[in-house]
Amino acid sequence: MPDIPDPSKQGDANPAQSPRDSDEGGLSDLWGPGLDKRELLAPKPALRGPLPSTNPLVQGNSRIPFDQIKAADVEAAVRELTGDAQAKLDAIINLKGPRTFENTMLAFDMCTDRLEYASRIIKLIQATTPSPEFSEAYKSAQGPLAKFYSSMGSSEGLWKAFTEY
Repeated sequence: MPDIPDPSKQGDANPAQSPRDSDEGGLSDLWGPGLDKRELLAPKPALRGPLPSTNPLVQGNSRIPFDQIKAADVEAAVRELTGDAQAKLDAIINLKGPRTFENTMLAFDMCTDRLEYASRIIKLIQATTPSPEFSEAYKSAQGPLAKFYSSMGSSEGLWKAFTEY
């Protein structure tokens, strides 16, 4: 990670420091301790790193393992990644404490990163090397993806979270 200065560590050099510069109620509340704002500002790949899954669509490698992706991986990846994104949305909705840019807007922006990454790979494979099996897997994934994304737009809890921010 590049060395990005942390303005909250500059003491008196930054007298106009805002309460939003602390992580109280920030992303670490949603995704666990240890998230540092410098990580948020640093250039990063689409994903935060590999997960303990054998599904190549879920692992989040910077090199896409096209030779390992099978039609059977599509349904499982969509199910796992929509579940992960929904859990992150639920954490935003159910957040206790003050809302900040980091724990509401940025968290919302990041909650579907992994799902979108896998969806782009699935779409690319379908468009460039279609097979009957992969075409069927692609078609079967469209319903759950559409349902998930449309539920975000009609979520009263998410709307409330945004208006509280």
